[in-house]
Amino acid sequence: MEFETRFVVEQVHTALLADSADNAHPLSNPGVGSPQAVSAMFSTITYNKGASIIRQTEHFLGSEVHTQGLINYLKRRSFLTAKPIDLFVDLESVGIETGALEAYGPQFNFIEYYKSWTEQPGHPLLSVNVNHATGRMTITQRRFSINTGFSSAPTNYIVPITFARARDPDFSNTKPSHILTDSVTIIDRGSVGDEWVIFNKQQTGFYRVNYDDYTWNLIALALRGDDRTRIHEYNRAQIVNDLFQFARSGVMTYNRAFNLLAFLENETEYAPWFAAITGINWLRNRLASSPDLLLELNDVVIKWANTVMTQLTYVPRDGESWIESYLRYQLAPLMCAMGVPACRAAATTQFQALRDTDTPVPVDSRNWVYCNALREGTTSDFDFLWDRFLTHNVYTEKIVLLQTLGCTPYNSSLYKFVNAIVSDNFEVRPQDYTTAFSSAVNGNEGNTMIVFAYIQDYLDQVTQAFNSATTPLAYISSRLRTESQVLEFQRWVNDSRADLGDDYQAVYNNANAALESIQWVQDVSSDLNDYFTGDDITFDTTTSSSTTTEQITTVTPGLLVEPITPEFPNSAVSTAVSLLLLSLGVTVHWFF
Repeated sequence: MEFETRFVVEQVHTALLADSADNAHPLSNPGVGSPQAVSAMFSTITYNKGASIIRQTEHFLGSEVHTQGLINYLKRRSFLTAKPIDLFVDLESVGIETGALEAYGPQFNFIEYYKSWTEQPGHPLLSVNVNHATGRMTITQRRFSINTGFSSAPTNYIVPITFARARDPDFSNTKPSHILTDSVTIIDRGSVGDEWVIFNKQQTGFYRVNYDDYTWNLIALALRGDDRTRIHEYNRAQIVNDLFQFARSGVMTYNRAFNLLAFLENETEYAPWFAAITGINWLRNRLASSPDLLLELNDVVIKWANTVMTQLTYVPRDGESWIESYLRYQLAPLMCAMGVPACRAAATTQFQALRDTDTPVPVDSRNWVYCNALREGTTSDFDFLWDRFLTHNVYTEKIVLLQTLGCTPYNSSLYKFVNAIVSDNFEVRPQDYTTAFSSAVNGNEGNTMIVFAYIQDYLDQVTQAFNSATTPLAYISSRLRTESQVLEFQRWVNDSRADLGDDYQAVYNNANAALESIQWVQDVSSDLNDYFTGDDITFDTTTSSSTTTEQITTVTPGLLVEPITPEFPNSAVSTAVSLLLLSLGVTVHWFF
């Protein structure tokens, strides 16, 4: 099931994004004192970041040492309450006893290390400037912000670092070689001359890494050439994830980031592509307000994905691995959403086989086959799948259908679907309302205004179903693409103020985020066009000189909405994380 691979891109990357907001909460918060505050702690940060910090520490101490520390802690605190310090002390004790901490000197304090990650919000961006003539590397740490690049809060973390280089590409030894405690640290690479260096082996550490331009050039050349597979798959995924977030936050231009990301044209592994899909989907959603830019982006992504989709195809292959099937499950919906003819044709063919001859669609293809068959199909195709939902006795299939029925573009079918969601008819379970409603709004670009019209006609019914108008209207406001749509939405909100009651202010304010998103697209359009209208650059490595970190371009993106961890079928990763957190017993309630 590729637990470790999926953990990096599904848990670590999701945690990094949630943790990059300026108002992110720390893992430990003894001041929690109300039901609302307690509820707020059950978040992506608590679960995903908490598990990521545990993973970082496991690689820091070594798996056996870390496991023994957990055993000691669970035995010592069995049938007792616990605080974070109890866990820290037991891990530190076994680390000292086994010599796992000896290499870091007498000044290193393990408990302070752990506190720097649990009592402070956020995480660092390491800016690495390499002097290739001397091998000296200057590392600057600052707290990363998704909105402005760097947070204004003066935050320092105790960071365990690892790195590999071209002449010693050992990504298997994840024991940290250095510990960063200061805002600026200089260390020796251990070699002189031009060679790439990549920090954070297998992305075991919870931080992002940016490099000077020349070192990025060396990394890009390796990724575009035969050296690509010498760089660990998780680190290629790390690079992809970092570059998308650097461009989004203004740390790097999109022109520069996309030139570095062009290596995806030869990439075929799951982790880098999952990281890419996350970044691409976010950007495609933003660029929906600029159709010309969106088409340009689609062309780039289709080009990048040609090699991997040629290998995967749109039908299961004999002998393919589980992870290859899962990668198709992730990539095919994107290809179909961008209108790739081969994807749309495959969806239609497999759907017609289901409808005409009752030939089952492969389980891992149903999400995109059902959706795109509806996009290309008729109202009778919607009725066929709706009847399948009503009569099917396997609920995992019913959930897939709820997630895809909203892909119909027809008003009558959408009204039928939304009416079934909000009516008290027991056709859709209340716990599935948001899944189904999101499908209705997001299934096609044109669906947003159709569903908005439904809400205007049946506001009381929608509000009663969701116990609030805020959630369903937030789905609408997040997909308003033009200033005129936002103004129309806000005029209706003002006219409906009495009916909205206490929801009024939240609903109105959510529309302002759409305006900020539209403005953000205008701000980055020139940058994106620089890439779309040019060719991928040939990276210059003729002069090895130490360069300064690129000046940040201040671009304010739309307000950060904390991401929801994607719902993966039979997610063994989520199960494994939950079991690990539960094994820490009472500490979870204090520590996370």
